[in-house]
Amino acid sequence: MADYFRSWIKMVLYLDILLCILSILLERSGFEKYVRLFTGFLMLFCLILPLIRLAGMQDIFDAAYLRSSISCELRSLEENQMDRGKDRLIQEYENMIMGQIKTMGQSAGLDIHNTRLELSESDGRIRDLYLTIHADHSPEEETKIDSFRNDLSVLYQLEPEHIFVENT
Repeated sequence: MADYFRSWIKMVLYLDILLCILSILLERSGFEKYVRLFTGFLMLFCLILPLIRLAGMQDIFDAAYLRSSISCELRSLEENQMDRGKDRLIQEYENMIMGQIKTMGQSAGLDIHNTRLELSESDGRIRDLYLTIHADHSPEEETKIDSFRNDLSVLYQLEPEHIFVENT
């Protein structure tokens, strides 16, 4: 924990030095106020990053970022009529989500063997999520699985009935 805070303080200090240099270089230019606005947001984000991580909300922010970035990239690809790039991008998005689900499952103490998801064609949101989990059929394991399903439901803004879990 001390190493984390030490690295966080270093990051804030390095960012502050970079911002001072930018301020000196862009002094009396028309871009100075825009750079100050952007760097202010960047500094604010760096300062609240430890609170986000301590609150355990990093996965939610990651999912929201992935969702918004895939929507923006899909719109831009549709404008350029690049079907091949769109398919590759969708595959990368699916792989990132599946990796995130497996990581979350491991941290929840679940052994996830297989994940599959179906995306909506219109906006790239997850329509259905299929998981194969290897677990005992004990009440404790079933509770873990239900809790994990609820976490996924909140994270990916899915109704729980669209998350299909097969326990083998």
